[in-house]
Amino acid sequence: MLRKRAALILLVLLCLGAVVGLQQATSGSFTRVIAMRGDPLAVAVDARTGRAFVINGADYTVSVLDTASGDVVRSVPVSAGALMLAVDEPANDVFVLNGGGDSVDILSAASGVVLHTIALSLSPYIVAINQLTGRVYVANPAGTCLLILDGTTGTILHKVPLQSVPLVVDADGATGQVLLANNDGTLQLRNGETGSLQRTIRLAGYTSAMTLDERTNHAFVADPLGATVTEVDVRTGTVLRVTHVAKSPAAAIPMPGLGEIVVASLAGASNVTNQGELSILDTGSGRLLQAIPMSQGIQAILGDVARHAVFVDTGSSILEVDIVTGNVIQTLPVPGTRLTGQGMAIDEQTQHLFVVNTDNSNGSTVAPVLDWLHGVLSWLPIRGSAPYSSISEFGVG
Repeated sequence: MLRKRAALILLVLLCLGAVVGLQQATSGSFTRVIAMRGDPLAVAVDARTGRAFVINGADYTVSVLDTASGDVVRSVPVSAGALMLAVDEPANDVFVLNGGGDSVDILSAASGVVLHTIALSLSPYIVAINQLTGRVYVANPAGTCLLILDGTTGTILHKVPLQSVPLVVDADGATGQVLLANNDGTLQLRNGETGSLQRTIRLAGYTSAMTLDERTNHAFVADPLGATVTEVDVRTGTVLRVTHVAKSPAAAIPMPGLGEIVVASLAGASNVTNQGELSILDTGSGRLLQAIPMSQGIQAILGDVARHAVFVDTGSSILEVDIVTGNVIQTLPVPGTRLTGQGMAIDEQTQHLFVVNTDNSNGSTVAPVLDWLHGVLSWLPIRGSAPYSSISEFGVG
């Protein structure tokens, strides 16, 4: 893949996790619960090295797991305030965004060693990686600036002042551009090397999500108020079409190689009901192929291209949904809830799914939640008492 979004990562020191439960299921699938150090906030997978990375909010460490065995290889301390992770598989790097500590840690995906710690002048919560050029883009909800980093050396190349608040940032490897979807209803196309503004595109409304189709170089931007998805040709900056979806969209993911994107309506105060919906769009024509109503709200979605399916986090369970038939393939029970979109990750080579288990009841540890309507960052308390300080691993193949 040409790019990946990121968050916070940690590195190598102690091996403290343990597999605390293993349950055999049908069709060769399995479930095991892996103990973490406390308050797991995010998980990301590097399929090339067979490693999963988990941020522990209780002590700001990153636990490194073997995706095949579920064993915790090591746990590495990272900078305070680690909240998000991003993996650059071609470079074998993991990026940890430390929103509370105003820094980014770069780890080796193979060894877990912290290669660089980059001090920043902003609280980083938004990141994108161009996996062809090695450029890393970091922004924050305050919208003060966009930082362009050299992912190999950790050097800050450019600090680009911004007038609008970026809600979603993505990188297009084919054109070398960085895309910023802003809270003022604009999409900015900027030079990926210098950050200079190339085009500003006026969209239909606010932005809640954006994703890129790598085959066509088309961006799909969701508007939660207008219940639309705007398709933009990144090469020319042309708005190609606006597709109406059944319910206000709040998340979008590509299905590489399938020519489709999946748009989800999330449950919560921003939605009209507590029942979510999946919309499947054809990236060539923009046509709505299927609308799949859900009987529960949706907190997050994760694509599984190999199985032509989407994992849907409802808060109380994970549903695997066939996006062709709309049928639920299986229901995976998980304890606790997840507060960020980084609560699930899959190793597509082993077909192992990793899910963060975190209770969001009373506690002193907090996690960030971005109000995409106004670009305001709020904080929700989380607590990591057992059995919520763990990761669930599912064999789903």
